[in-house]
Amino acid sequence: MPDPTLPPSNDNHHNGNQPAPPTSAPLAHRLPQDPTVPAPPPTLEETLSPGMKRDIRRAFLILLGIGLAIGMITAAGVVWVMDSLNLIGTPEQADS
Repeated sequence: MPDPTLPPSNDNHHNGNQPAPPTSAPLAHRLPQDPTVPAPPPTLEETLSPGMKRDIRRAFLILLGIGLAIGMITAAGVVWVMDSLNLIGTPEQADS
């Protein structure tokens, strides 16, 4: 038996007698549309062809590889300069 001090439960989870909106569609598709407003432009995923996606992925991987190579060369150069200036290793103890 339900507790009389609690408010009545609403099992249908919506207000009034209106049916609940479908939850599978995004919110923008569930909102009323103004007929005077033009439709939004297509997304990038819809406008790119499979060949263009492949070319973009290939360019990204090439640039990533070039960046990694430049980073490795720079790191090796820094280590070489630090070694030649005797900045690598344990510091010499000062006499007190």
